[in-house]
Amino acid sequence: MKKVNNSTILYIEDDTITRDNISSYLKRQCKQLYIASNGEEGLELFKEHKPEIIITDIEMPKLNGLDMSRKIRKLSPTTQIIITTAYTSNEYLLQAVNLHLVQYIVKPISLPKLTNALKDCDEFLEEEIETKKYFNKNIFYDIYTKELVNSDEIISL
Repeated sequence: MKKVNNSTILYIEDDTITRDNISSYLKRQCKQLYIASNGEEGLELFKEHKPEIIITDIEMPKLNGLDMSRKIRKLSPTTQIIITTAYTSNEYLLQAVNLHLVQYIVKPISLPKLTNALKDCDEFLEEEIETKKYFNKNIFYDIYTKELVNSDEIISL
């Protein structure tokens, strides 16, 4: 996990015991770990530090993980997002599909599951996939936001 080891991770979890346990593991896996206890705090830390990887719970106070991830996705279509949840609700899963997640991990979080998700992040970070397909210097299609842009104006399709 060469790229993950040199990356920054933002971990958002409202449960103190889970947050402490997983944080101690994550600190050994990355260059810098930022920790938040709710979605609002997580969003602020994202804006301030721009981490490459986010691991977030869904059910949290102030701003849930899905809503926070939607806001982050608008700011950064390439940030790697891993969702964790104690709920296996189809509604959550369907909402998560459109967020281009790395993985959706059902709690309890096991270290092998988390390690596999980080390996998936590592592969993406290694590839450094281009998200914008340019037609010329002013016109491009963003594959994540699914928008065609001409000279900074979004063109409706």
